[in-house]
Amino acid sequence: MGKYMISIIVPAYNVEGYISRCLDSISSQSYSDYEVIVVNDGSTDSTRDIIEEKAKLNDKIKLYNTENNGVTRARYLGWEQCKGDYVAFLDADDEIEFEYLDSFLKVKGFEKYDIIVSGYRRISENGKVLSNNPYDNGELSQKEYIDFLFDTDFGGSPWGKLFNRKVISDYCFDLNRNISFKEDVIMNMVISSNVKSVKVISETLYRYRVRKGSAITELRTSNYEIEYFDTINDKFIRTFGSDCKLPESMIYYNVRFCLYSLAKELLRFEFNFSNINRIMSISLENIDVTDFNTKMKIIHYSFLLIEKSKRLLDVLTFWKFK
Repeated sequence: MGKYMISIIVPAYNVEGYISRCLDSISSQSYSDYEVIVVNDGSTDSTRDIIEEKAKLNDKIKLYNTENNGVTRARYLGWEQCKGDYVAFLDADDEIEFEYLDSFLKVKGFEKYDIIVSGYRRISENGKVLSNNPYDNGELSQKEYIDFLFDTDFGGSPWGKLFNRKVISDYCFDLNRNISFKEDVIMNMVISSNVKSVKVISETLYRYRVRKGSAITELRTSNYEIEYFDTINDKFIRTFGSDCKLPESMIYYNVRFCLYSLAKELLRFEFNFSNINRIMSISLENIDVTDFNTKMKIIHYSFLLIEKSKRLLDVLTFWKFK
């Protein structure tokens, strides 16, 4: 029996092809003092049946069934039910290495950290390792952790992290909005308001599966993105106060995502300048462009140039139907 109980929260929706390997990777952990809270979010395939079978083999697995309300509400339900001193989130189509929990707990000075972050591996649908993605070992302050959320690939995801229970609250789960886009980043940003010290370890212990149909590979419309930008800026102000400046990393993240949205819509020939302008105005509101670093200025002015070159869309449309 370990010194600390760890709660692993797994929201699951239509993952019959992956949930078995996910739960097996948890059951094989070298650290044994844990519980698994699996929230079946209204799956219409055999996900529930598979979880029930796994629960018969491992009494640490607890299944909760709910209607399809989305990943945020599923995580919140898991949070309400968990009893651990520490909390880890795991996506139902991902896996963890057998020493995942142990590696967190063996960190020197473990108890002083609010969050411990590990690197990750990208794996294919059949489990083949596509890439190793370690982070640099080190300690992060609250400000540095916020920058980490926005500057680092998947830094804003809840997986690959061990949270001290005390830094998570009901407010971290935005249940009052119908957000289904980048809700992970919003949750982590709110959690960061309760954080003083974060430890990052380089070991790649989380196995992130790249697959078609996952949230990260789905194409979204600008309406989703506008909803996200509205929410994350509002949440930041409500959490840190209206006098607190938006971090440059957060602004750059927002603008970078605008560029992604722009390119995506141009490629699909569904470009909507009014939506892009809306996102830009949210991201850059009350920001003095002269304070930006060179990279930020280039991005900002590139948007101004593109806005003045709307005839580009006419050219692309011409070639589309030629």
